[in-house]
Amino acid sequence: MHNGIMMFDNIHKFYYSISDGLAGDRVNSIAIDSMNNKWVGTEKGVSKFNGTSWTSYTMKEGLSNNTVHAIAIEKSGNIWFGTENGISKFDGKNWTQHPINNIRMIQSIAIDGQNNKWFGTESYGVIEIKE
Repeated sequence: MHNGIMMFDNIHKFYYSISDGLAGDRVNSIAIDSMNNKWVGTEKGVSKFNGTSWTSYTMKEGLSNNTVHAIAIEKSGNIWFGTENGISKFDGKNWTQHPINNIRMIQSIAIDGQNNKWFGTESYGVIEIKE
């Protein structure tokens, strides 16, 4: 059963689902940016929670696929999303797609100390992108 996300502030539990603005109820990944926004990857897009309200992004806004498996945030603030159809980057305003020889199913993302991006795939091992 997939019921969205629960946040706990050491006193209260808060539950969020599609009815609250979360893109989907099946949560695959979570990351927190420097402004304390929570980015939640679901099977129906990615949602950002600013502590008060949700903003959701899908393929309509520029995500490469609505199923988001992984999220990583650079120190510069760029946000990387691993999806079922490759990689997307969001700079806060613009979306960029990063096709890697038609490799799909990005399962994990890590950013190292030199700002290189490492992507774990379902069938092709690990891929590194240097920018």
